[in-house]
Amino acid sequence: SHTCRNHRMEVPGETGAGNGGRDRGTFHSQSQRPQPPTHRNGSRDGRSATSSTSWEVADTTRFANTLAPGPSYVETGRMPTFTPLHRDLTFLSPLSEARAARLVGFLTEDEPSTVLDVGCGWGELLLRVLEAAPAARGFGVDLDEDAIAGAHRHAVDRGLSDRATFEATDAREVTGTYGAVTCIGSSQIWGPSVEEAQPLDYAAALTALRSLLPRGGRLVYGEGIWSATPTPAATAPLSGRDDEFIRLGALVDLAKSHGFAVTAAHEADQDEWDVFESGFAAGYARWLVEHDADDPDADEVRTLAARQHTAYFEGYRGILGLAYLQLVAV
Repeated sequence: SHTCRNHRMEVPGETGAGNGGRDRGTFHSQSQRPQPPTHRNGSRDGRSATSSTSWEVADTTRFANTLAPGPSYVETGRMPTFTPLHRDLTFLSPLSEARAARLVGFLTEDEPSTVLDVGCGWGELLLRVLEAAPAARGFGVDLDEDAIAGAHRHAVDRGLSDRATFEATDAREVTGTYGAVTCIGSSQIWGPSVEEAQPLDYAAALTALRSLLPRGGRLVYGEGIWSATPTPAATAPLSGRDDEFIRLGALVDLAKSHGFAVTAAHEADQDEWDVFESGFAAGYARWLVEHDADDPDADEVRTLAARQHTAYFEGYRGILGLAYLQLVAV
């Protein structure tokens, strides 16, 4: 699904977290890493509409780190091609099967007739919602045309193409109301560009999402938070600032003050993060296995892999979090 906007990194393969609009990261959808070789997780800063996944795991999360690309990319515009993220990630955000089932159950409990996924990526979460709500029609938006094409294919393969519509369009242009909405790792759509390195504007996102729901409508809102006090090592591969994200309790208060009742608030655990980060970087390892050690691109791929591992294991692991809020419009 999605990602966390400022979780910047070279993305090995295609996106799938989803990018509802502005430059985001890879959390859902997840989530937001430095952009790599073959894509830019959803066409960042194209302002269209995630992950997760992040941050929709695998946000489409995310997240998407933005460390500088390797030298060959900077100097020649060429980078090696990696396997698509969906080969190693179900959602593009830190999201387990158990948590995904919980979110789907919440979204479908009132049997919505329409469902919107902002930053849908390759559409996994939306398709699961439609499978659980056989009378519902779904609309997924994301700026990444490749991800949207993948979502169409997945809908056809699962016999849902008659009820699932996916478009590469700007989430800010979506009108009307929906019985249920998901937005994971796509808040930057309604705030300043990621390149400005400003704090995430949760309030703007919650305001926009509330306008898409009637009273009683349900929202799964997934977004990056600080799970622990940020350190210089944790913020360096992100935006470099301690106030980029807020803590879970503060996010719950914001949701309450922006027209929602909070029925549940939880965050991705360490195992979900480790699985997500491992899947995100798996394309590097697979490339190194499939190519000779003296391949002209081998040094660059090793550098990209090492950079991502360092950013996570020595940086934001256990500090950068992904909150999942189950909200009802009031």
